Amino acid sequence: MSLMLEHDEYAPETELAEKEPFGKTVARVVLLSVVVTALVAGLYLAFGNNGGTDPLAGTPASQSADKGAKPAPAKPKPLTYSEKVAKAADALPKPTGMSANAKRAALVKYLNKVGIKVTAASAPATAASQACQFLGNGVAPSKMVAEVAAGGGFTRPQSKAFLLGAASLYCPGYAKNFR
Repeated sequence: MSLMLEHDEYAPETELAEKEPFGKTVARVVLLSVVVTALVAGLYLAFGNNGGTDPLAGTPASQSADKGAKPAPAKPKPLTYSEKVAKAADALPKPTGMSANAKRAALVKYLNKVGIKVTAASAPATAASQACQFLGNGVAPSKMVAEVAAGGGFTRPQSKAFLLGAASLYCPGYAKNFR
């Protein structure tokens, strides 16, 4: 009877497993583990990176309660150099009735705002006065910018910024040429 019992408990998969080579079984196990790993990784990417909320379920409860709240304002973009120069030039005082020392102080403050270093040896007020004389004698503003850039160790934008500040304080009629 024991032979009959063994025969009655016969399962076809056990026979298949016994006849299949070991390499095929290992390949199936590896393939199954890769599929399961990919499935778990996909679920993590879909549901795990957003604070534990289901992206398909709609807005989380904490967000739906704050519907009236305004979003945080975006950080303003940093100003370009030319925008920074224009803003600093607009803040310059009107030169009418200013003393020579007040003009010099305003020019130094302006130059510092636009990133042009003024040392103790530099004479920005003298350079500004000379630039106004050259402009008055008919030198083209574009040539002035090029000359200051070549001789003063400034970049072209810095030269233009210097001449804008100088003209704004020492010869306001020429300032528009450097905007």
